Amino acid sequence: MPGRFNFGALRQQAVAYLIAGVGAALAIAVSFASAIYEASQPKDIKQIATGQPFDTGRWTVVARRAEFGKQMQGLPQTQQNRLMVELDLTNRSAATTASYARLLELATPPAGLQRPMFYLARDSALVIGLHPGMPERVIAVWTWPPGAPPPPQQLRFKIASQIYKERDNLYGAPNWFDGPVVATLDMPVDIRDAAAAGK
Repeated sequence: MPGRFNFGALRQQAVAYLIAGVGAALAIAVSFASAIYEASQPKDIKQIATGQPFDTGRWTVVARRAEFGKQMQGLPQTQQNRLMVELDLTNRSAATTASYARLLELATPPAGLQRPMFYLARDSALVIGLHPGMPERVIAVWTWPPGAPPPPQQLRFKIASQIYKERDNLYGAPNWFDGPVVATLDMPVDIRDAAAAGK
C-alpha cells in the first residue's frame, strides 16, 4: 500500500521556515534601528587649538596656520583666490594612504567649494600618499569659488575621524572607514592682500 503523504511533517517544516525567516527579519530590523539610533546620538566633539596634536584614528593632525589670497610662497601661482591651511599629518596606519581628502572641512563653506588639493610644504610637490609613521608637513589648498565673499579672519573647520574595523560588513576584511566629525578647530586667517579681502 503506498505511503500516505505526511501533512503534519510538512506543516512543521513550513512553520520552522517561517519562524527562521521572521527571526532573520527581526535581527535585521533591530540592527538597522540600532545603527539609526547610534547615528542620531550626538558625539563628544572636542574643540582643539592651532598647534595642538589631535588623534583622529588613522591620522594625527596638527594645524599650523591659514592664509587667503592669490599669491602664496611655495605654491604654484594662480589668478584665483585660494585658502591655504598648513598641517602636520602623521599616518598611524600600517599602509601608505591618501585618505586625507575628507579629514579637514570648512564648517560653513561657500557654495561651489571643491575638495582641497594637498602639497608637500618642503618642495611644493602634489601629495600622492603619506607613508606610515612619517610625519609630514603639508598644505591643504582650496580654490575659492569666483564671486564668493572672502572668509572671515577667524575660520572654523571640522575634523573627521577614520575608524579601523577588523571585519567590514561587506567583505569581512580589515579596513579603515570614514567616521563622524570628532573635533572643531578655530583658526585665524591671514588675508594676504586688499583684493582678496574684497576691499
